[in-house]
Amino acid sequence: MNTLADCAIVRHGDEGSSASITLPPSVTAPGRVCTFTRQSLYRWGEDEQLIEAAVRVVCEPVTNAVRHGAQPSSPGRRCERIRLSLITLTMTLHPDALRAEVRDDSGILPVQRPAGHHDACGRGLAIIDALAEYWTPGRASTGGKWVRACMSSGNGLFNGGR
Repeated sequence: MNTLADCAIVRHGDEGSSASITLPPSVTAPGRVCTFTRQSLYRWGEDEQLIEAAVRVVCEPVTNAVRHGAQPSSPGRRCERIRLSLITLTMTLHPDALRAEVRDDSGILPVQRPAGHHDACGRGLAIIDALAEYWTPGRASTGGKWVRACMSSGNGLFNGGR
């Protein structure tokens, strides 16, 4: 199977570092994003606590983008041009914070909802809320949406949650 994955890791000296990866919304996208996040933060020398929290925080909106962001073509329109839907994770590590943004092509904003004890879904945004100092969704001016989260960083200074 031939899949698209573009990634870049850039060091900006004292200003911070950035990394991004763009993938199609496939069942392998969340795992690939988790691996990319873990490897990027490990290269930047961050501690295990921040790495594990960041992996969970970025995995949730990517999983949601795979489940809800891919727009199938309309029924009965066989000749309709299909636009390639993509998911992009961009992380920026500053001396005091890790900022992560996941973009996808769906304009539907995520809504945090309570999950029952036996519900299979509905806990993703609660996980982000528990691990990130703040998070927010928004609509991109070019279409689609973004979900941004921020966590404290700085060689062991991660203090997860609020």
